[in-house]
Amino acid sequence: MMPGTFRNTGLSRAVVAALCLSFTACATRSHVREAIAPLQTQADELDRQLKSVQVRAGENRERIGDLDRRLASADERSASARAKSIESAGLANRAAQTASAAGARADAAMKAAERAQSAILIDDQKMRNILAPLKSYRLVSNERIYFEFSQSGLNPEELQKLDRTLQKLTGMKNYMVEVEGFADSSGGLAANRALSRKRAAAVTHYLVVRHGVPLRTVFELAAGADFPNADNQTPSARRENRRVDVRIYSLDTSSGLASSNSGSQP
Repeated sequence: MMPGTFRNTGLSRAVVAALCLSFTACATRSHVREAIAPLQTQADELDRQLKSVQVRAGENRERIGDLDRRLASADERSASARAKSIESAGLANRAAQTASAAGARADAAMKAAERAQSAILIDDQKMRNILAPLKSYRLVSNERIYFEFSQSGLNPEELQKLDRTLQKLTGMKNYMVEVEGFADSSGGLAANRALSRKRAAAVTHYLVVRHGVPLRTVFELAAGADFPNADNQTPSARRENRRVDVRIYSLDTSSGLASSNSGSQP
């Protein structure tokens, strides 16, 4: 074989080997790409799923935050409701205590009213017992003692009238004396009653202290400007109302009750 031929043959072999290597490398890269392609697809799908999960996670975080806010608001409303419930319970308790106290006061007032009613009935019966004998008494004297304006003192002329009245009691048994004081309408209600009381007291004092009339036989009343004897329109009419009426009653011995009481002085 020729030297040139040998060299050409070696070069050809080298070219062939290079070509084979190049083809082999190309074939390997193609195989690798084919092998990697499914993995890349799976990786892309996983990445897409991961992004979707991240998006859903963000949405869930927003929902959870909204739920947290709602829960906090519900807790606040619940706490407020509990506070109001406690306050309402306290108010209801105080109202119940107030109602109980009011009921106790009402019961006490009812018992007091019942006692007062019983006392009235007792006093009424006592008064009936006192007044029952009065039906057996007859009027034997009626004298009017007059007073100056706004005065309760007895003047000499009126004292003489009282002395004449006292003479009628000489030797009389089982009698009673009514002393009723009056006033004209010049003053107020309280002032008139106070003045009429002073006038009646002055007459009673004269009868009992000065002349020994038994106090138990004297019944005194202050009527003020009530039951006027005149219309209070003129000075003379008003004078008629500035008075004390002194009435003497004697037991009527003609009645059966008088006969049973004739042995005692009222």
